Amino acid sequence: MNAVALLSSPLGSFAPILAISIGSLGYLVTGRFLERTRSAAILAVLLVAVAVVLLAQIPDTIVDGEYGIIVDDLSRLLGILACGGALLSLIGTSSAINSEQIETVNEYYFLTLTALCGALVMIFAADFLTLFIGVEVASLALYCLCGARITKPASSEASIKYFLMGCFSSAFLLYGIALWYGATGSLSMMTGSDLVVSPMVILSFLMILLGLGFKLGLAPFHLWVPDVYQGAPTSVTTFMSCVVKIAAFAALLKVSYWAFEYPQEWAMGALWVLSVLAMTIGNLAALQQRSIKRMLAYSSVAQAGYMLIGIVSAQG
Repeated sequence: MNAVALLSSPLGSFAPILAISIGSLGYLVTGRFLERTRSAAILAVLLVAVAVVLLAQIPDTIVDGEYGIIVDDLSRLLGILACGGALLSLIGTSSAINSEQIETVNEYYFLTLTALCGALVMIFAADFLTLFIGVEVASLALYCLCGARITKPASSEASIKYFLMGCFSSAFLLYGIALWYGATGSLSMMTGSDLVVSPMVILSFLMILLGLGFKLGLAPFHLWVPDVYQGAPTSVTTFMSCVVKIAAFAALLKVSYWAFEYPQEWAMGALWVLSVLAMTIGNLAALQQRSIKRMLAYSSVAQAGYMLIGIVSAQG
């Protein structure tokens, strides 16, 4: 009864994130014990499975202001899909630790689960502060994961490129959030019908779109994608192409519909242009590649454009 009451409370909305984050600490406190056994992969899979169960159990809640998250059918579905992508990545890692030359196994699983926590925060965010925290938690973990093959120069290069480009995009995202706060006096995305369109609001949308477009890998913000996907371990590439894209798409969907009351002509045009560019550049560039990873990287750019069509097509 106490467990049911906890899940029904506002704090219970954080249960999936708390389960993963607290459970992942086991990799830090057990030393090399988990690494010497197969328990490292089993624990990671179990934690994600628990998160999926909790996602299916927590009721719909809107907690705007005090906690800054929302749980509804869409957020729950995207959260489960993100956990599914993480499971694919973890299963791939457990069978390819040696071939991927990943030496820091405990740290690898800890960072993967931390990145998943950040992605779930992005999916459930109801205000811009929570969204930014989720973006940074996921990004910081992924910067390290891209360099997991510490003996490979290509992996280190991918990590550095992703870090530098990620910092650049985060600055735009933060600047857009600051403009939003200056225009509305609030960090909440739930404006209702009170939004007054002004040049500051339009510039805020464009800055936030740039920051999230980087995470989605939309053209022309995709230049990091081929090099990072090629240099990172295959399991990390899987994680970024699935989990990160789902989280970024959920964030962009909420920002567009809740905060900026899409569809509006000025927002519709920007999204339409990015969608066309991503599909065109991604597919044409993929045709010229000889490396499978680089081909899949450009294909993911095109897929991001296809995802954006779902938002653009809602104009009617």
